[in-house]
Amino acid sequence: MEETQMADSAQYPRAQPREHSVMLSQVWCAVRVGVWLLGLPIRLRRHSLPRLLDRLAVVQGQPSSGSPQEMDRMVRMVVWVCHLRCFRPPLFPRACLRQALALYYTLCRMGYPVAIHFGIHKVEEALHGHSWVTVQGQVVAESRPVEVFHEVYSYPSATAWADHVQHGSVQGS
Repeated sequence: MEETQMADSAQYPRAQPREHSVMLSQVWCAVRVGVWLLGLPIRLRRHSLPRLLDRLAVVQGQPSSGSPQEMDRMVRMVVWVCHLRCFRPPLFPRACLRQALALYYTLCRMGYPVAIHFGIHKVEEALHGHSWVTVQGQVVAESRPVEVFHEVYSYPSATAWADHVQHGSVQGS
């Protein structure tokens, strides 16, 4: 019996207290994003897109000094939550808009210089729309190339981010 327990403990080492706090904070963030997503259909019906983005862009605190690993971990968690089956019914926005808005909301709250973009791509007679997020000009969490899309709207503008850096809050553009 002792040999089995020792083999199990070697195979599955116990998490250290710091690892528990990281796991708990990630679970808490996932729950918060999920709850926020539950209210997204109502927010999209009550507010125009520019007004909703104004409301989401309220940055709390200073620009992030977090590590790239911290942001990457948060991005992966948000993408995972956005693709849960419970957010796929027609009541919710399509996957790219759902993911872009959730990433924009989350990364703004973390203090990252995030922008959300909306574009279209024409294939024969059909128009295809897509939305994505960038942080400091780098595309985040995209599996498809966004270069094929003609950008029709972006928020915030570059001048709004300059104001954010100087004054600590984003102004609508």
